[in-house]
Amino acid sequence: MLIDFTVENFRSIKNEQTLSMLATNLRRHPDNLFPTERERNISLLKTAVVYGANASGKSNLIKATNALREFVVKSTDLKLHESIPYYEPHKLDRRFENRPTRFEMEFVAQDKIRYKYSVLFNEKEIEREELVFHPKGQEARLFLRQKGEKMRFGDYLKGRKQNVAHELLANNLFLSKAANSNNEQMKTVYLYFLHHLHILTDDFLSSHSTTELLLSGKKTDKRFKEKVGKFLLAADTGISSVKLKKRTPGMERLKDGNREMTHRPVFLHTSYDGKDVMGTVRFELADESEGTKKMYDLAGGIIRVLESGSACIIDEIDNSLHPLISAFIIRLFNDPAKNPRNAQFVAATHDSTLLNPDLLRRDQIWFVEKDTYGATELYSLVEFERREVGEDTLFDNWYLAGRFGALPVINRKIFNLFGEEDQGHAEKEKGGQTEGPHQTPDHMRG
Repeated sequence: MLIDFTVENFRSIKNEQTLSMLATNLRRHPDNLFPTERERNISLLKTAVVYGANASGKSNLIKATNALREFVVKSTDLKLHESIPYYEPHKLDRRFENRPTRFEMEFVAQDKIRYKYSVLFNEKEIEREELVFHPKGQEARLFLRQKGEKMRFGDYLKGRKQNVAHELLANNLFLSKAANSNNEQMKTVYLYFLHHLHILTDDFLSSHSTTELLLSGKKTDKRFKEKVGKFLLAADTGISSVKLKKRTPGMERLKDGNREMTHRPVFLHTSYDGKDVMGTVRFELADESEGTKKMYDLAGGIIRVLESGSACIIDEIDNSLHPLISAFIIRLFNDPAKNPRNAQFVAATHDSTLLNPDLLRRDQIWFVEKDTYGATELYSLVEFERREVGEDTLFDNWYLAGRFGALPVINRKIFNLFGEEDQGHAEKEKGGQTEGPHQTPDHMRG
């Protein structure tokens, strides 16, 4: 369960920014949140959406969560003196070009214990790494690693640690190294990042992840295939079921990352003779619409997250999807009956129809915008005073009117396809006739 994520000095994000899934004391939509088992005074949100103009930093926020996950999962692959590929400092302020990047994530792992993991690093080495947890309601440190100092371990950390610290490379994370050395406590945290934090990037969605899940060991059962089919049918794709067919020689090769896929998905649609149902007809993936392809890509990941009670973060969910489909996915996660394990869903989007007080609470709505100097700032709708923004405020209208910020500032005067010379030439061709001033309707001025 994701509690919050903090990032500093990563791409367009210069100063510390935090996305929080902690619920505030708002009373609306109680089904949209859930209590943690060990700390009943803390409630977490099931869903959140992030809005902002193009190039405002929405995608960079998602990339930052993915960078932390990848760093934890793949840290031990880095060789001696190899650069850390996740170091992408803010470049628009020279003071930050060589400063370290900081990631911090607070979460509840599968052992129901609350953890906070943070790492500070530059291009070549880890400057600081720390893991704390709350085994009995009070914060306790498991380990602290500081550049130039001997590692410090808390009394709660058991198993191999001194030997792991001694063998640690400057660019490797202790968390990853210890987990892969079979330290049980570190394995719990490591497995949260590996199996319970899912970042659905474009690469993930274009890698035929649902096909991979349908092919993987325990997912070959009939129920999982039925769930994928029902998800697609519920979204009005017209698909009644999905089958996997073995790829035959001569077929175009399909890969998931570096792995060649042995099967291809086939979609069954109901066929008719006039109004009479005649059976089904098969469609290949290439025959389906872009929206259906996106839904198929999402299906496996979303079902996996709902089954395991994990956290799912996705960039630009509205790409190729109808607004009602995006709302359907959010309602799916907010519904206690359909999400009994309290899985979480965070999406960056431009779809303003989701800004609906009947769908989301104010603390579930976030905005990003760039300041005067090109640095991303993240803030929540709940930060606006209640006397200004009520529970029944038309969030979408206010957002598009610019009252919450996070909109593109469009200046049509900057770009003129025809310069003064071209305009003069055009007027001569028209016999010197010129048009009167163009009147823009009031509602289109901006």
